Amino acid sequence: MNVEENEFPTGIFVHESRQNLTLQFNDDGSYIVRVNDLVDATGTYAINGNQYTEDTDYLLCRHARTATYTWTYDGRRLTFQLAGEDNCTERRESLDGVTWIKQE
Repeated sequence: MNVEENEFPTGIFVHESRQNLTLQFNDDGSYIVRVNDLVDATGTYAINGNQYTEDTDYLLCRHARTATYTWTYDGRRLTFQLAGEDNCTERRESLDGVTWIKQE
């Protein structure tokens, strides 16, 4: 699969080490996090080049709704790195340095 430069992937991804955790990116700029197939968090995202900026509705992040990460995608693995600060521990732990595997 060839991935165009700066083309952020959509679809469902599984956390590299927590198989019960999925992250779904939709074409409309929304996302859904599921734990054991139950919705855990929702929100929106925006892409600017290799930067991913998330605005979450997750209750535990209400004090820090937005954060920006850089992303890389090799056609199967999507990896995020924190760009700046993220004061939401839960989001930071699930994104910073974490790889998500695309589901077929």
